[in-house]
Amino acid sequence: MVDRAAALGAGEQNARATLDNELVAGTTAWRKHQVIFLPAADVYIAAGGVQATMRVLDTVTRAFSAAK
Repeated sequence: MVDRAAALGAGEQNARATLDNELVAGTTAWRKHQVIFLPAADVYIAAGGVQATMRVLDTVTRAFSAAK
């Protein structure tokens, strides 16, 4: 999951609040805590940069390592 509003500094509702609903809560991924929140600025603003890419990959790696 990437929170575009957070990356752009918008005062809009964040992605976690948007996903806080019955439909999403009923999914297997949400129940098993398998939804990965990626660093938004690294995906939207610094995409393609080596350091940003490494931070995104680190986030994904840690999430997969913590998966049950």
